[in-house]
Amino acid sequence: MIRPFENNTEAFVKRLAKRSMQSERRRNAMVVISVALAAFLIIFAGSTAVSLVQMQNNQISYTCEAVYINLTETAMEALKEQPGIERAGEYYLIGEEQSVQGFKGSFIYADETMMYTGRNQMEIVDGELPEEANEIMVSRNWLKKFAPEAGIGDCIALGTESFPGEYRISGLMDLANVENSEIYGFIVSKAQLVQLPGYNPSGFRAYVHLKNVQEMDEKEIKGYCEKIAEKYGLSAPTYYSLFFSRTFGSVDFGTTAVLGVLAAVVLTGGCVVIQSIFRISILDKIQSFGQLRTLGATKKQIMRMVKKEGRRLGWLGIFAGTAPGIIIPVFLVPKGLHIAGYLMTLAATVLICRGMVALSIKKPVRIAADTSPMEAVRIASVQIGFSHRRRKCQKLNPLTLGNMNFRRDKMKTVSITISLSIGGILLLCASTLLLTYEPEALAGKYFPNGHDKVYTDAEEELSKVLYSGNPLSEELRQEILAGEGVEDVITARKSVGTDYKAGSYTGGGMGDRITPDNCQALEKGLTQGQAVEAVVKGVRTGGKETGIYAGVLLSAMGNGSDAENEETKELAKAFCKEKAVNGVVGADSAGPEGFVPMAHFEGMFKRVYQAGVPFTIHAGECGDYENVVRAVAFGAKRIGHGCAAIQSEECMRLLEREKITLEMCVVSNLQTKAVAGVEDHPLKKFFDRGIRVTYTTDNLKVSDTSLEREAELITRKLGFREEDLRKMNEYAVEGAFAGEEVKQELKKRFGGQ
Repeated sequence: MIRPFENNTEAFVKRLAKRSMQSERRRNAMVVISVALAAFLIIFAGSTAVSLVQMQNNQISYTCEAVYINLTETAMEALKEQPGIERAGEYYLIGEEQSVQGFKGSFIYADETMMYTGRNQMEIVDGELPEEANEIMVSRNWLKKFAPEAGIGDCIALGTESFPGEYRISGLMDLANVENSEIYGFIVSKAQLVQLPGYNPSGFRAYVHLKNVQEMDEKEIKGYCEKIAEKYGLSAPTYYSLFFSRTFGSVDFGTTAVLGVLAAVVLTGGCVVIQSIFRISILDKIQSFGQLRTLGATKKQIMRMVKKEGRRLGWLGIFAGTAPGIIIPVFLVPKGLHIAGYLMTLAATVLICRGMVALSIKKPVRIAADTSPMEAVRIASVQIGFSHRRRKCQKLNPLTLGNMNFRRDKMKTVSITISLSIGGILLLCASTLLLTYEPEALAGKYFPNGHDKVYTDAEEELSKVLYSGNPLSEELRQEILAGEGVEDVITARKSVGTDYKAGSYTGGGMGDRITPDNCQALEKGLTQGQAVEAVVKGVRTGGKETGIYAGVLLSAMGNGSDAENEETKELAKAFCKEKAVNGVVGADSAGPEGFVPMAHFEGMFKRVYQAGVPFTIHAGECGDYENVVRAVAFGAKRIGHGCAAIQSEECMRLLEREKITLEMCVVSNLQTKAVAGVEDHPLKKFFDRGIRVTYTTDNLKVSDTSLEREAELITRKLGFREEDLRKMNEYAVEGAFAGEEVKQELKKRFGGQ
């Protein structure tokens, strides 16, 4: 700034500052490097923090707060119409299936809202979601490996059990974390979903995002979601934990304090280092400043010259440090890109570093400006005289020369000492952080037995390979130990991976390998009788603790051996004699109908009937109605399923006359294709005719159902009313294999007479 009546020497000062910079390039380089390092550390830490925060915010922003499961389409629509819900993503997990092409596919249904909600996990990159039954969306990694020449609009063959034909590709998607995955994702249309044999009308999930969620606290959000569940009779929702931890989680004051201390150390270190370099430079050029003062330069001109030199070096350092410091986080955390955050971090870094440079050169500028021509000459002579005096009385060697230089300028010595100390502190802090987050050490917490696993790769099935003997031979073990970095080979367990299928559900797991040795041990474990005793004991204990009545049925399997089935029926006769509550109450026959002719079991059931043991038989599910007639002739008072009875008027009259209870399982019947659709199920026709029918679940886990789900399904699809459900519950109590006291107690609980 040039004041009135003051000579404009700005150009002269700029030239002097420029020449001063050119004369001491080494010193200038040190200043630029110091500023650049400080700027880099500040902006790198800030930009990385912004990227990580943004990436986490992306995971929770506009995604969902709650998830409802086991929904029907009606319940889904009701959720979407709620005034407090902004979005409800529709999702259905079909399951995993093995293809004849050698891959395992994970099949789901999802609508556009769900795709937007889960965009961080699955993202449409081309095309659109499937709409027709013969359309499908595939992942790009699957297309690249198994159908590289195909594209959108082309037909592909998947070769799985539920998807045997050809499907037209409607779109492509990318899935997160699939680089090394052996499972490939596929999205089917709703038109295809409802045609699948294992389709469960109550199997939908809703991923819900609320309106004005920013204005609500955690208690209000969860309270609103639970009220909706209660209103529509839904199961309690699960919550997106990341959203609540990020939104309502407590501040980590320990981490914040550590970062604050490190930032303070960086800034302090930068200031001390820059000031030390400038101070040394000023002292080295003190005579030059004195000469300029002799030539008429004022204090203000000297100050301007030194300040301009410091500012130029500071800007060079700031630019050199901020450029890589803001670019590197973009590549390290690409999903955390946040332009506004980066710009704010850049502005803060520039202001901080600019202030740091200004503070660092303040003292050296004052020294340069306050030095008169006579003081400059005196400082030089004092330094020379000091050296001369010390040389007279002291023997010269490297130690004494170093000591003389060390004591010559105390402030310079102090500055250098502080700079080196702060540098050492920064080095120790950085080393500590790197050691704390060492990848191997972190991995060791989760993989204490080692970081690598060895899998067998053979043409035979894995179960056969493992059964034939331990593939980890001593030769292989020694070969692994010879590898670089391998310390030990640990055999965790002898197990086999198994894929299994139950109905339309497929899955897998690990189990202990059965060898001739442990097979004998297993056979010695429990007899059928001991197994029954253990189950009865557990049921009785549970009944006492909960007040729930549970009767045990001993079931003979249609595809089981005659010897085992005979033993089962003998056990049923023996245990039924006890007449104990929560014990064995009867016998059963289950398994695939038609595997063995029904007539084959006539003698066995007649003996059971003569012994006074009540029993139920699975009949008429997928077979002929004559199986139902035979089961009644054997003496069965309850029939499992019995759908085929609708084929014969005579059979239905028999069920009415004998007051036979039908245990009907709508979801299971759909899965086994006993009926083509819900509307085709004979349950309502049987009920309207007066046949004693009940709604039951069959296998809860296999069918993935519940009594509530069965009731909701038949109410919505078959027109059953509340009073109809109560009547069927009365039929269930009357047909139960229980004593009269137990039946009366059950009727009281259900409100019956």
